[in-house]
Amino acid sequence: MNHFKKLIIENFQSHQYTEIDFSQGLNVFVGASDSGKSAVLRALRWVLFNQPRGTDFIRTGANQCRVSLTFADGTEVVRVRSSSINRYLLRTTDGEEKVFEGWGTGVPREITDVHGIQVVKLDQKEIYVHFGTQLESPFLLFESDRNKAKTIGRISGAHIIDNALKKTSSDRQATNTQIRQLEQQAEQMKEKLKPYENLPLLEQALEQTEAVYIRAKEKKHRFEQLQKQLHKLQAVRTEKQICQQVVQQLENLPLAEQMMWGIEGKGALYHQLARLLEKKQKIEQEQEICFKKIEQSQALPQVEGLLSSLEQKQRQLIQMYKVQKRWQQMLRQRQREQRVAQQLVHVPDVIKMTEKMQDKLSQLKSFIQLSVKWKKVNAEIQHIHHIVKTCEGVPQLLDKKLPDLEQKLDRLHRLRIVGEKWADTRRRVGKGKQFCREKAEEMARLTDQWAGLLKQLERCPTCGSHIDSSVLEHIMEEYRGGSSHAAAGRED
Repeated sequence: MNHFKKLIIENFQSHQYTEIDFSQGLNVFVGASDSGKSAVLRALRWVLFNQPRGTDFIRTGANQCRVSLTFADGTEVVRVRSSSINRYLLRTTDGEEKVFEGWGTGVPREITDVHGIQVVKLDQKEIYVHFGTQLESPFLLFESDRNKAKTIGRISGAHIIDNALKKTSSDRQATNTQIRQLEQQAEQMKEKLKPYENLPLLEQALEQTEAVYIRAKEKKHRFEQLQKQLHKLQAVRTEKQICQQVVQQLENLPLAEQMMWGIEGKGALYHQLARLLEKKQKIEQEQEICFKKIEQSQALPQVEGLLSSLEQKQRQLIQMYKVQKRWQQMLRQRQREQRVAQQLVHVPDVIKMTEKMQDKLSQLKSFIQLSVKWKKVNAEIQHIHHIVKTCEGVPQLLDKKLPDLEQKLDRLHRLRIVGEKWADTRRRVGKGKQFCREKAEEMARLTDQWAGLLKQLERCPTCGSHIDSSVLEHIMEEYRGGSSHAAAGRED
């Protein structure tokens, strides 16, 4: 069981806000009547087992109540209840938070796994072994012997043996009933099998019939094969008759072959003569064409003389064309030179005017530079006048804005101090987390050493009882904060 470290009660019955730090070992609540001692136990029972149910325990005048229970390992379980909220919160040591809503009338399994306290179920009754109510008699003192035996058996695990015996007895009765049913079915089957007493004779007759059937099947197969062979024989005979008729028709085959060879020779001679006739016709056509060309070429020397004279005249014409083109170019060039000479008559006057224009141009450039400088100076003067006009209201503006700026500067200074404190707090929290991790590792190491010593001792150092490997594993699971958190004798 995970031990309690701290309990916070808010608006639960008579407690408006109460914090209780538990010490290791026994904790005793002492106070006058109606001071809220029983309410503390009810708050514990409520956060652990969701008892009592409903909203009647919310403090008068409050909208909701809240109970927070912190365990020794740092895990925190929070129970919140109002008219519209019914919630469990689970905060683990690594900072993870789980919210449970709508789980029913019991308790979420994750919450039960944290505290490891189980409710003993006796028939239709639930017994909270770890809690008692006000004016309740000591545990099992005034219970009946039957309830005492059931409760002790439930706590020690003896109920498992009782359940096993009950289950065995019911299984035995069911088996006996099944045996009787099977015997009745066997008798019924015997009655149904009486008409089949002569089954061996029928089986022998069936075997003989099957043998006869097999022989008949074989004979049928042979008959079908003989029919196929008969059909093949008839086909061979028919084919033989056809072949004999063909052989009779081919008795004069050698004479026909000699005639065919003679015809083939004559055919080859005919094709050769036909090719020669075609060649002769082509040669005659080419001969006619040649005669025509010879007749047309009789005046060829005269034509060659005329062609040479025409070529010479063509060369002369080309030379004359080139001379004419050159003469035209020289005329155009002469005309251009005459126009240029006319234009250059007034060149001396133009040179004198150009010198005067250069002097005036240099003066104009100096005037332009002075004009640019004057514009810049004038712009600077206007800018200075504008600044002077703008600064006329600066004293009044400083009187208005200076206090606000001083407040903001003071606030900035305080924020810097808070930031430095936050950084220091964050650094200290990191050191604290590192310290917790180191202590957790040290506790795990010491727990492993303690387990090794218990394994070597093989006895409980408190009561001296023998400890086997399963009990040791169970104890180590409790100390290491395993998923089951089951105490000895707990029923899952």
